[in-house]
Order: sequence, then structure tokens, then C-alpha cells
Amino acid sequence: MRASTQTQRTNLRRGALALACAVSLAALPACSLGPVDLDALMGNGTSVAEAKAAARAARSTTLTADELHTAGTLTVGLLSSESAPLLLSSADEGLDVDVAYALADELGVDCAFVSVTGLSDAYDACDVVMGVRAGDDADTAVAGSYAEDAMALFSRASSGTKATAADLAGKTVGVQAGSVSQRALASAGTQAAEQDFTNLNEAFAALEAGTVDYVLCGAYPGGYLAAVYDGISCVGTLAQPAYLGVGVKAENNTLFSKVLEAMDVVSSNGVLDVLRGRWVGGMSRLDTTSVIDGIQQVDANVDEQADADAEADADAEADADAGAGTEAGTASTSTDAA
Repeated sequence: MRASTQTQRTNLRRGALALACAVSLAALPACSLGPVDLDALMGNGTSVAEAKAAARAARSTTLTADELHTAGTLTVGLLSSESAPLLLSSADEGLDVDVAYALADELGVDCAFVSVTGLSDAYDACDVVMGVRAGDDADTAVAGSYAEDAMALFSRASSGTKATAADLAGKTVGVQAGSVSQRALASAGTQAAEQDFTNLNEAFAALEAGTVDYVLCGAYPGGYLAAVYDGISCVGTLAQPAYLGVGVKAENNTLFSKVLEAMDVVSSNGVLDVLRGRWVGGMSRLDTTSVIDGIQQVDANVDEQADADAEADADAEADADAGAGTEAGTASTSTDAA
């Protein structure tokens, strides 16, 4: 019965989320969809294929053939180590993919994807790499930012609420056993009790039920799951977040400048906010003000992949098979990449 109720609730959330995204996209005056006039297309019988063809025919680009591996196409590297919601394992789907499409559209080119295992030789196969932090690689320059990497605390609280160390005293924090989050909690110097779970879904279900007071996990895997459960939001991070952007080979100054300019556009015109909302719901952008006061800060450069709950990725894979692929919350098994 619980599984049936959870599935029904998840499907309802998906429908609401899809509607919200559609409304938001329609409301964006500068939405990065190329020169197609959405208002002109609405209700006139134009098919999606025709709209895409019209956009492709009318667009222009400043990228030259010698700046790209394939003329007219931005070849995007997706890190094979990434997980939901940045990248779903079952398909080229996730926040990384959505941002890459928006970037390519703003640059006026097509978009193709390749899997890369790291940055050292990635640019032999692609033009840019998604999900890169400043300092990850000496030969990589990072353009813009579209996601944050941090250990985050979630609770039954309204959006915008921020926890303090005093709030944690005597409370119970759920973590995935064997994860980076479990080690981070031990290092944070809180007065909270720890409760271990096999996977993050179990932890979030316990949080919703009131069995635990908080859950500690990677910010984006947590935001991805929080969108499924009622009344759960992010209430702070254990350290200042690191920022994920688009990696470009450092010596390719011209391409970097154009990618940076395009990322600035999709960040300022509202497109990026819509894309984030699709994957982490209403979770706010994380910054220095997100850090929980009064705790021992844990290294902010925590690999989100290491803490990302593989169960959320497995659930996303199951959802993708079912044609949804945008939410987590129903898988029953997990292993932690850490």
C-alpha cells in the first residue's frame, strides 16, 4: 500500500512539475529557444519538428569550424562518474544535459554528447565538459556555474528556513550508511544523534514520517528527492558550496569566451532557473549564506558523486524506462559510491 501511494504521489508531482516548467518557459521573454516566436507558433498547427526546423534554419552562430570537433555541433562531454539529478545513468538525461542543450542553443549550434571518464584527455573527444569545478584540472577553464556541490541538511521545514547548530542539539540526523555524509556528520561537531539507513529513500521516508529530524546528504541528490516528499526542504549546508560549471580547454580562449557569454545569457534570462526547477524543485541556489552557523565546517570540495545516493540514480533509471525520468523516490535498493 505504501508503494502504491508513493507511486501515485510521485506521478502527481511529475504532472505538476511538468506543468510548472511549461508555464515558466512560456513566460520567459528571452527564453533561449532560438529565433522561433513561441506566441506565433501556439495554436497555428505547427508541429514540433517544423518548429525545430524553423529554429535551425534561422539561427546564426559565431563559432567557427576550427573551434569545434564537428562543424555546427557542440560536442559535450558527460562525466561517467556523475549521478542523478545531474546525469541519469539510463540515458542522456539530467540537469547536465538540459544545460548543455540550452548552451548549444544560445551558441546557435546543434548538441551531441560523449561519455568521458575524466578531464585529462576529455578534450580529445569533446569541446566542453559539464559539471566541472574550478581547480579540478589545471588545463581546464570553467565557464559559468549552474549547480552547487555541498553536504546539505534537509528537514520538515518551509522553504527559506535555515538551521543552526543549536537546532541540531539533541536531534536525530539520518544518513546513508558508509557514505561521505556519514563521515561529514561525524566531523561537523554537532550534538545530534546519527541514524543510519541503507539508502536515501529510506532516510527521506523516515524524515517525512517524523522518525528522524534531519537528513544529511549531497545537496542535489537531496533536492531531487525532496521534490517527491511532502514538506521537506534544504535548511543549510555544512560548508561553503563549490560551484559546477562548463569546462573548456584552458588554451582555447576564443571558445571559452563564447561559452562564458552564452552561460551568462542562460543564467540571466531565467532559463537556468527553469531547468534547475525541473530537477531540484524549489530548492534555492546555495552560497556562503547557506552555511549552518555554529558547526565545524566540513571540506566544501566534497565530490557530489561520492555522496550521491546510487539508489536515487537507480530510481531515475527506472523512471526513465517508464517515460518520466525526472524524479526519484521509489527505488528500494542502493549502494553508496563512497
